[in-house]
Amino acid sequence: VRERMRTLSPTFREALWLFVVEGLSIREIGEILAIPEATVKTRIHRAKAQLKDQLNPGAAHAMA
Repeated sequence: VRERMRTLSPTFREALWLFVVEGLSIREIGEILAIPEATVKTRIHRAKAQLKDQLNPGAAHAMA
């Protein structure tokens, strides 16, 4: 998973790393990155979705 995280854009990787690995709250990440909490949530959500797609290629298409 960490290897796959390197493929994420720096914007998404940074937010996800701070949340998952460093254990920071959404609020703390927002303060560190100087962005709104809603933006932190969006970045984490998108990063997780991209990782899921990378780890399970074709899974989303199987449902269609």
